[in-house]
Amino acid sequence: MTRHLIALYVVSLPFEYLWVRLFGSTTELKPYRVIAAALVVVWLVERLGAKRREPLLRLDAYDGALLFLLLGGLGMAAFWHVVGQADLGRAVDDTLLGGFALVTYFVIKNSDTGPGRLDKGSAVSNRPRRILGLERLLDLYVYAVSASILLHVALGLPSAAERFPAFSESSNRLAFSITVALHVLVAKTLYGARPGAPAAYLVRGALALGLLIALLFTGSRGAMFAFVLSLPLHGVALAARSRRRGRSRAQLAALAPLVLVGGIAVAATLGRYGDQASGLRRLDRTGIDATSGRYDIWRSALTASADYYFLGMGTGQYRAQHREYVKRLDVIYKKTMAENDLGTHNDVLEVLTSSGLIGVVLFVAMLVSLFQRLRAHARARGEPGWLYPSLVPIFGLLVLSGMTHIFLRSPHFFLLLAVMMQAVRSAPSRPRRPAERRAWPGQLSAAEITRRVARPS
Repeated sequence: MTRHLIALYVVSLPFEYLWVRLFGSTTELKPYRVIAAALVVVWLVERLGAKRREPLLRLDAYDGALLFLLLGGLGMAAFWHVVGQADLGRAVDDTLLGGFALVTYFVIKNSDTGPGRLDKGSAVSNRPRRILGLERLLDLYVYAVSASILLHVALGLPSAAERFPAFSESSNRLAFSITVALHVLVAKTLYGARPGAPAAYLVRGALALGLLIALLFTGSRGAMFAFVLSLPLHGVALAARSRRRGRSRAQLAALAPLVLVGGIAVAATLGRYGDQASGLRRLDRTGIDATSGRYDIWRSALTASADYYFLGMGTGQYRAQHREYVKRLDVIYKKTMAENDLGTHNDVLEVLTSSGLIGVVLFVAMLVSLFQRLRAHARARGEPGWLYPSLVPIFGLLVLSGMTHIFLRSPHFFLLLAVMMQAVRSAPSRPRRPAERRAWPGQLSAAEITRRVARPS
């Protein structure tokens, strides 16, 4: 039951504003929250009623860092509230929302997402069940994002701000989901069991083309910037896993037609709709104007952090004081930034303003450690499949997207983080490095030859 609810939760994420778009509802009872609540309850019932008692949660250092970021921000808000400089009610509300997302993350991370049964003769029967389950979750995510876009277009629903949001909370949220899906499609083309199968190739190409066009209409420059910069991370696994250069060239050649058709489609879309769609017109902005006021926000967030001695203002406190700090700037490049209560639009600055420098150190250390583990498994030739090669660029996308938006508390962030954490937990404790693998049957690696020579007779 838990496995099915997790799959349903993944599918519901791109439809988070379904009620709002279809019925004009303003309720906060979003589909994914209803499913997440059911998931937590069912998971608890299954765990507590299991005959074989296991620890309810297996917490690690990563979980400790996330808990510190959540509770540390609330603690700092409570401290400054006593001093008389914080809105504790706002901090509690934000902490409850963040805590709900964190509990969902714990459940997904500690659940068995693998398929119920595998046939011994199947092509994937020799691979860990959990790895197959995580691959299927990412597949579901791709199909759900594509379906939300197609349904929105088919129904002819107008977008709230002229930029294309589909059923996501915002155009920026949709753009992030699209770029994640594109990375999955690229990884499946490069590392899938049958990357050259005509039917699968055509389906992936059609999905990628549709997603790319939709990405343009979101007008999210930050998402496009993050996607382009994270694309080279596919080379982390490509260079290490290709045993022969010919195979590497063949894998890259499989992408060439997609890149060519995609480039033509992008050029045609810009030429046809560039002057009509507001999302496309936004792509013409350059310089400070291209940051949409973020430069003002980032400077004011640093000023606020300094005023609180880099200890942290507390969760949600910068948003409450945003207007005041923007007005204190010597130069305001976008005057409208002082007219609304806005967040920091940057994950690191969000942590800095809420939990202080200690929180930033923990956050960065968690990201660096996770990237090193993902990269090691992606480079290991002994681990087939496309999961690890896809997670490395997706990780880069998460970090780069967090430079221009706050994704740290979004359900998409915690879903992908849970997939990454479960992937490194499900993998062998020590991935086999390329140098320790045989180039072909019968040949010994250099490391193995050294061990045999050094072994006493």
